[in-house]
Amino acid sequence: MYDYNWSGPKDIYEAIQRRNKEFIQEYVKSHKKPLNLDILRTALKEKLEKNLIISLTKKGVIMEEQKKDEIPLLYLACEKNLDVDIIRLLLDLGFDPNEKSIYTKQTPLHLSCENKNSLSTIQLLVERGAQTNKVDLKEYIPLFYALENSDLNVIKFLLQNSDFSSYKKPKNMNFLHFVLCKPDARLDVVEYLLSYGVNPNEQDLDLRTPLHYACANKCQTSILDLLIKKSENFPKISLKTFGNIDHQKNLESTENIHQQDTPIKIVNVLDIHKQTPLHELCVLNYTEDRINVLLKAGADPNIQNPKGKTPFHLICELNPSLNLVKMFLESGASVDIQDLEGKTPLYAAIEQDATYDVIYELISKASNFEISDKTTNVTLLHLAFKKSLDLELIKIILERGAKINAQDSSKKTPLHYCTEKNKRQEIGKILLEIQKEKLNSGNLDDNTTSLNLFCEFSTDAETIKTLINKGADPLASDSEGQTPLHFACINHPTFEVVDILLRAGADPKSKNRRRQLPLHLALEAKAEQNVLEMLIKFLGSKEILSLDFKKQTPLEIALRKKYSFSTIKFLIENGAMKENKSGRGGQTPLHIAFLPPIDSKVVKLLLDNGADPDKPNILGKTPLVLAIMNNASQEVLDLVVTQKNFDFPAKSGKTPLFFASSANNIEMMQLLIKKGAQIQVHDKKRKSILHYAILKGANVEVIQLLLDHNADPNEILDNNTTCLDLCFLGKESPSPVVELLLKICKFDSSVQNPFEKAFSLALSHDASFPSLLLLAETGIDLTTFKMERLSFLDSVYIMKNINQIRLALSFDLNLSIDFFYENEKMLICKDFYSIMNDFERILESGDLSDFNIVLSDGSIPVHKFILQNRICLPNEKIAFEKALDIFHSGLCDFQMSEVKPFLRFVYSGYIDHKDKKYEQNILKIGSLFNLEHEWFNEKKGRRGLLKDLKRLWFDDKSKDFAVIVGDENVKLHKLILAIRSELFRGLFLSVDDPSNKVSEYSGRSPQTIKQLLKFFYFDELDFVISSVVASELDEAADFYQTNEKTLTWKILYNAKYL
Repeated sequence: MYDYNWSGPKDIYEAIQRRNKEFIQEYVKSHKKPLNLDILRTALKEKLEKNLIISLTKKGVIMEEQKKDEIPLLYLACEKNLDVDIIRLLLDLGFDPNEKSIYTKQTPLHLSCENKNSLSTIQLLVERGAQTNKVDLKEYIPLFYALENSDLNVIKFLLQNSDFSSYKKPKNMNFLHFVLCKPDARLDVVEYLLSYGVNPNEQDLDLRTPLHYACANKCQTSILDLLIKKSENFPKISLKTFGNIDHQKNLESTENIHQQDTPIKIVNVLDIHKQTPLHELCVLNYTEDRINVLLKAGADPNIQNPKGKTPFHLICELNPSLNLVKMFLESGASVDIQDLEGKTPLYAAIEQDATYDVIYELISKASNFEISDKTTNVTLLHLAFKKSLDLELIKIILERGAKINAQDSSKKTPLHYCTEKNKRQEIGKILLEIQKEKLNSGNLDDNTTSLNLFCEFSTDAETIKTLINKGADPLASDSEGQTPLHFACINHPTFEVVDILLRAGADPKSKNRRRQLPLHLALEAKAEQNVLEMLIKFLGSKEILSLDFKKQTPLEIALRKKYSFSTIKFLIENGAMKENKSGRGGQTPLHIAFLPPIDSKVVKLLLDNGADPDKPNILGKTPLVLAIMNNASQEVLDLVVTQKNFDFPAKSGKTPLFFASSANNIEMMQLLIKKGAQIQVHDKKRKSILHYAILKGANVEVIQLLLDHNADPNEILDNNTTCLDLCFLGKESPSPVVELLLKICKFDSSVQNPFEKAFSLALSHDASFPSLLLLAETGIDLTTFKMERLSFLDSVYIMKNINQIRLALSFDLNLSIDFFYENEKMLICKDFYSIMNDFERILESGDLSDFNIVLSDGSIPVHKFILQNRICLPNEKIAFEKALDIFHSGLCDFQMSEVKPFLRFVYSGYIDHKDKKYEQNILKIGSLFNLEHEWFNEKKGRRGLLKDLKRLWFDDKSKDFAVIVGDENVKLHKLILAIRSELFRGLFLSVDDPSNKVSEYSGRSPQTIKQLLKFFYFDELDFVISSVVASELDEAADFYQTNEKTLTWKILYNAKYL
């Protein structure tokens, strides 16, 4: 240890870490012995300047034995990518160029090739004895890393200066396999290897050719083209010439497809999983140009993998474009090949909601329309109905032979999947047309199924009669238990059709699986009375009372559907009402009769036939209570009020007088009071009738009537809630009620102002102006009044309630003219969304992306422009290139779930405040780019995003697009325009104009357009804008399809144009 008596590093180690040149130079001068290895290790770790490392080693190095767990120094220097002179120095000092790391078994040459060290470093290592055939733990030689990195100069050097004739191939991969492991493989490297003699037809242990690798990793189209063309110049690998036993077994596993003596095109070679290169391409994020290259080269689109899927199956599962589908069809792709699940490409396309044009194209080429999923037996037609396919497509499928009576594993026909009533009717019309054609030609598949269809969708009695004469069974039922008679009663039951079916032996007593008789269905369909009478005549006393799945009798359905008095009478006369049987919810027919509109004749009919007006439903409400709640006439009320029910409490404890008071029915209240109804009764929540009437907003006449009969206005509920407080806690009471209560109620005189609580409730519940004024005039000081720490004026500014504003003006409180103008116009928009969402959407959609991040479970399309401006500064070109390298290959071990939150933060600054480890998780990925806490704080949130956008507004060098506004070219960034405007995004996606400029044609003034374009970057408007610009901005925003809600908010709150 050395102490030179100045304030600075304590020792040479700290001096190296702090890069203190003076200390190090002084140390070199005063130190006479060879350098300690630990000091040299520290200097290499800290990447000390070359001249300082050389000066430290001038007197030599003590070559003591290194610890077993320490990284060799030459390896460390290569890991840090130090200058070639440092490597030469270490070699001169005697360090072994072939010494391996105990962890990876890599030599310095391995590491130099993996880290893309300079060619001069690699040349020096080889010249000094580094062995090029040494293998590491992965059984890789150094060349393999150079191949993976597509480092052409290094590859050339190693191939020209080494003998690889006897090297061991890991997994039997040749040099081309290694190069094509990554999507950034270079064409010039592939060309060189092919010229060197590497066979593009060679297969690895999994029988994958280099073309398989290139397709799986989405390498350049030009590379695929080159491999295919050059493969014709190389010999094919056969069973006879390959010595590896495992490989031979793998080859034998595909011998049923690949005959030994039959030459196979490289595009059709099967790997061990029986997948061709074309299978590899037909996955998520496919590109049409790559697929086109393989198809033109003769790739067979009909080869099936072990799941029975062809490449065409796979592409149809990805919702392809019409152009791609046509490309496959022109190459001979079959639409009818079934996979192991029984699905064809057409089935897959419908299942994945492909476009109309794609499905139409596939249907036009298909010949088998009776296919089905082997597990569920769901046919193509079932699926078409389930996915609500266009009616024209369904019609074609039906015309081409799809079976309408096919049943899935649940015994459901395709029509069971069509639940939308209107569409079912439209499909019914199509089915009838097809069935009529088949009937006329004598080609009906199933007469009974046809009978069901005609009964449900048609009133054609003659056709139905013909079908029965041809053998259709009127008693047959489908999987839901529906007979032809049920179907006839579903939509538009007619006397003629029902009569024909009954005469043919149809059973009106049969029930479907929902326990419905044909009569239940006919009543639901509002059938004519003659149809109902015909069905009722065939029913016995038991069936006329039967319950459907909703526990409704035919009479109850008729009452709910408000059938005529004569129909109800006919039902009752035929035994539809027996005793006072309760149905769903304990409702009797009399309860149901009081659903509006109420027919007094029907009520009287029910009462005359034994209906009990005193019987409560499951909630304890009698028919009288329902009559009051539904505003029945006094005539009807007089019919049902009895000595037993006039004061009968429901389960809530409320008597009929509660409901009469809340309904403002003075006449009924007087009748009930006259009969002896109690006034001071309370419900189970301890509310009196007066409390309930006030909560329900009863008028002043009702309140006065209750008060005249000794209702107590001073009775206080829990939490010291008074009758005056209740005026604002439910439906707001009319101001006369508030005025009445202020006069008669007794209030606590010990409290300075006992009305403040009611006033506070009135403010928070947006009470009317008259009520607010009445309370304020009790002596409340609006200048000092506070509600939950909020002053009245604060409430006015925050709530922006017009009644509160009127109250403030009535008491001469000062409000700014701008504020008053805004509220008078009532154009306040509180729920606008952030600029951050615009940037998140472009990430989610991947529109206009120019770069793919490859991850372990997929890839994410991104935009270099955003990465550069949010991760690195624009002038840091070298740093950004390094960042791109990391995005290229440094994230391969990460999953999408890990990287997506990081990218979301980079794009928009989004922060998940609920996740305590959010910053830590973001910086886990960020650390790969040397991003730390300061970067996170600078970029987070809307503020961080706007800071970068404002910087870009003033950065003319980076702008790549111009909008011609009047006589001026306004320079902008193409991607930002696409992010902020749907119009620009659609334009850039559909038109590729090399001029990169467009004329503004919205018809708005230049000042307005310039303000809008600036808004895209600043998310703010200028402090002062003209009224003309303000009025045009909303129209311009609508034209450019931008965030109008935000713009409206900014016009109101930032633009002072009055």
